[in-house]
Amino acid sequence: MEVATQELGPRPAPEIAADLERRLEPEAGPGQARGLGKQAGWHLHLNVSSERRHPTTQAVMRQLAEWGLPYRMDFSGKDTRTLTVSVGRFDDAVAVARELDARLGDRIPDQEGKVVRDDVRLSGPVWGAFSAQGDREFTRWTVKGLPLEKDAARDLRELQGPEKEARRGELREAADTKLLERYGEFYAGAERVQAVERLRELQRAMDRGQGH
Repeated sequence: MEVATQELGPRPAPEIAADLERRLEPEAGPGQARGLGKQAGWHLHLNVSSERRHPTTQAVMRQLAEWGLPYRMDFSGKDTRTLTVSVGRFDDAVAVARELDARLGDRIPDQEGKVVRDDVRLSGPVWGAFSAQGDREFTRWTVKGLPLEKDAARDLRELQGPEKEARRGELREAADTKLLERYGEFYAGAERVQAVERLRELQRAMDRGQGH
């Protein structure tokens, strides 16, 4: 993928959106796939000003409308909103995130708090997570971009310290395996594996820092 991008240039986001539309069933709509509930799939998250008339906010919304990608806005802080974009497959999410980063990344503030903890950074200030909404075995609560099975939070509740972190990792790996089996290409992608590995390396580095 990286070699192709170097040789051929980045894939235009309008082409990504058009290809996404062709792959999905007509009744599903953008950002959804066969057999998944409403709004299931990969969602991008980025911060914009809470002022809808702010130039950057307007530019982001115009770009998403041009690509035909649905989105919603929720307050994430006093002066910002989290803009959530329904994209679909992981590789499409990476491509769209890169396009947004290339066009507007220097004007978009980075995420803070919960989004940093739960999501996978896809490009610059654009993060993303897979939503298994409509799948009763999973909740919307995630760890590093991966939905956990519905009883996972209860399993973690009474644990502390290293034991809790170890169990969290086991649950995340189990959820990852099941999501790969269930949703295949729609969920998986080479870039996703690399992103999760980078998060693991970051966590290891943080653990080493706390140990000194």
